[in-house]
Amino acid sequence: MFKSKKKKLFAIILTSVILIIGAGYFCFKVAVNKIGYSFYLKKVAIFSDPNFVPDIKNLQAKEVYRFYWSRTFHHPVLITVIVNNDEQGVLNLRVTGGAGGYEPGKLIENKDTYIKAEEIHNLREIVNSNQFWKQRITRDFGLDGASWTIEVKYKNKYYFGGQWSPKSGSIRNIGMYMINMSGLNLAPNEVY
Repeated sequence: MFKSKKKKLFAIILTSVILIIGAGYFCFKVAVNKIGYSFYLKKVAIFSDPNFVPDIKNLQAKEVYRFYWSRTFHHPVLITVIVNNDEQGVLNLRVTGGAGGYEPGKLIENKDTYIKAEEIHNLREIVNSNQFWKQRITRDFGLDGASWTIEVKYKNKYYFGGQWSPKSGSIRNIGMYMINMSGLNLAPNEVY
């Protein structure tokens, strides 16, 4: 009789866990995105960059593209492209002296570069052709690697997406284009 009570209790607990997991499944994706965004905002704050919040109506820029790259063993990088209403663009490159998987360190590079209309056009094309608008943040992490996060303010809408060490796809393509635009010099083993 004692063994059957244990089995019954186990069955009740197991059923409860299954029901809780089932009921919470649809909320999980939303919660993960909110948690990921909150975590992201804390990471970006190390660059002394104002929070890039979903309520972007107060931003004066026509378009904003931002790439945050946190590599486990290399300096964190933040690249921001701001396009004004007159189609003039500025690329801001910020790098901290630590490592993304450890202490991020203090700001060691903060450089603005004016960019040509052709580069702005190419960035838009890469974002559009890679269907970034359908990309959302994924929560696949690893011990060693890099978090690639892209934010875009475009046509008064806000988009946020990211991946862990992407080998291909929209996040990788946009991030690599922005790295190239910035002129950041990297050895092949620093890109992961």
